[in-house]
Amino acid sequence: MPVRARRRAPVRRPPKVVVPQGAIDAHNALVDRCLLWLSEHGQPFFWSHETGAKPVGRGKAWISFGLKGSSDIIGSWKRPGNPIGQFTCIECKTGKAVLEPQQELFKAAALKAGAIHITARSTKDLEVLL
Repeated sequence: MPVRARRRAPVRRPPKVVVPQGAIDAHNALVDRCLLWLSEHGQPFFWSHETGAKPVGRGKAWISFGLKGSSDIIGSWKRPGNPIGQFTCIECKTGKAVLEPQQELFKAAALKAGAIHITARSTKDLEVLL
């Protein structure tokens, strides 16, 4: 009996979302300003947390990375006199943007676990950490 080749499942690609380049630049600039503010306030243990999907190889397969809905910046906020830091999530928003449903779920899970979660529109929003 001849062996029949299995049909491959079609490659699923993430939906294409068109975001104006200016909006991306403004968001990235806000993330950079927040990271700089954290560093200037003696908090070097923070990093930009990217999420998304990228093609691999010849573009026929995609690899996803990061937890969907997770914050733009994550790290550990260490208060003076306390040897233990607290997990901190900072979601950067520009313009009229609001938290997406998956970001709301991440925020709720982080707060339930005892983390600090901040939605920042400027570095002034980070002053609640002081």
